[in-house]
Amino acid sequence: MSLISENHFIYGLVCLKYQIFIEKFNIINRSMETFWEIFENYKTDSEYTEEFQEYFGEFDEKSFTVSIKEISYNLESIAKDSYEYINLYIEMVYKGKKIGRYKPVFNMKGKWIDDYFGMYTVHTGRVWKLTNPS
Repeated sequence: MSLISENHFIYGLVCLKYQIFIEKFNIINRSMETFWEIFENYKTDSEYTEEFQEYFGEFDEKSFTVSIKEISYNLESIAKDSYEYINLYIEMVYKGKKIGRYKPVFNMKGKWIDDYFGMYTVHTGRVWKLTNPS
C-alpha cells in the first residue's frame, strides 16, 4: 500500500470513529434542541429585549435559518494530560445575513461541557458570550 493510500485509509477510519461518536451520543439532535431552547430564552428574556429588537425587529420566523456549518475534533495539546473535545458551529442567518452562532462543546464521553451563543455586533463582527456554563 502506498503512503497516500495508507493515509487515506487512516483518515477514513478516523472519520468513521467520529461519525459513530456523533450518532452514539446524539450530538446533532441534542445541539439543535439546546439551540432552540436558548434562542427562545434569548427572544423572550427581558434582559435581551433591546438587542433582540436590534437584530430582528418584528421577528419573521420564515426569514430565520440555522444550519450546522462545522463539527470539529479538538486536542488542546499532545501532552499526557491533553484535553479532547468535539464542538459544533451552528450558524444563524436572518434575511440573508449571518447574524450569530451557537457552539456547543462535548467531551469525548458525549457529555455537554459548555456552549457559546452569540450575536455578531453590528459594527465589529465580534461575538459576545450570552450563556453561562453550569
